[in-house]
Amino acid sequence: MKLKHNKNYSLMNDIYFSAALNDNINVTTDIIKTVLSIDDISITKVTTQKRISQINSKSLVLDLYAKDINNNVYNIEIQRVKQKDLFKRTRYHQDLIDVYNLKRGFKPDNLPTTYIIFFCLFDIFEKNKPLYKVEKYITYDGGKLPFNDNTNLIFINCKYKDEKTNLGKLIHDMTCTRDKVRWYNSIKEIKEGEMKMGYYAEKIRKQGYKEGKESAQNTLITSILNNGYTPEEVSKMTNVNINEVIEIKEKLK
Repeated sequence: MKLKHNKNYSLMNDIYFSAALNDNINVTTDIIKTVLSIDDISITKVTTQKRISQINSKSLVLDLYAKDINNNVYNIEIQRVKQKDLFKRTRYHQDLIDVYNLKRGFKPDNLPTTYIIFFCLFDIFEKNKPLYKVEKYITYDGGKLPFNDNTNLIFINCKYKDEKTNLGKLIHDMTCTRDKVRWYNSIKEIKEGEMKMGYYAEKIRKQGYKEGKESAQNTLITSILNNGYTPEEVSKMTNVNINEVIEIKEKLK
C-alpha cells in the first residue's frame, strides 16, 4: 500500500516530512538555524523515522534525528493535534535520546547538548507567539539561578502569521502546500520525484508488524488518524475504502 502523491501535502504531514527531509541536510540546517537564531552550524547527519529501542521500555520513533559537527543532537517533531500527555512525551523523548547517546562505560559528562523542537499546528500556550522555549531555573528565597543541563525544548506555534521575520517565513513554508510559493530556497528545491512517500508508509506499516498491536494497514491508518486527518483524507491518501477507515476511527473512540 502506497500513499498517493498530492500537491495538498505540506511539511506538517509527518509522512511527507519524513520523505522530504531524510538525508536532507540543507533543509534541516535552515530549520535549525532559523529556530535557534544562529548562523554557525554544520549538520553532518539527518535521519527520519529513527527508531530508538531499549530493553524493557517502550520504543520511540523520532520524526527527525540529526547531529552536527560538534556532536550536538537535534530532534524535530511534527505535532498536528494537541494531546494531554504532550509534555510528558517530550520528557520521554529526552530520556531515550540521552540513553541512546550515553554509551556503556562513558560518564554523564559525555552526554551531548540536545535540542528537541516540536512544530505544532496549534498555539500550545495560547499567547500568540511564534516560539516558546522551556528554561530551567533553581529558585531560592529572593531569586533564581539558571540551571543548564544542556537540554533544550522548544515549541513552534505554526498558527502564527508574520512573514516579515525569518521564523514567520519558515512557519509559512512548513505549513503551506506544495503548490504554493515558499521563502526558503532549500525547501523550494524539494523535488516531487524525491518524495518517496510509499517507502515511509511501508516503513510505518512494518513497524506495526514488529510491535504486534494491529494489522499493518490498520496501524498506518490509525497513525494518520491520530495526526488529525479526517476519514475522507485518510481514504484518499491510502486508497482504503472510506467505510473501513470510519470503522477504524470508531474503534479508536
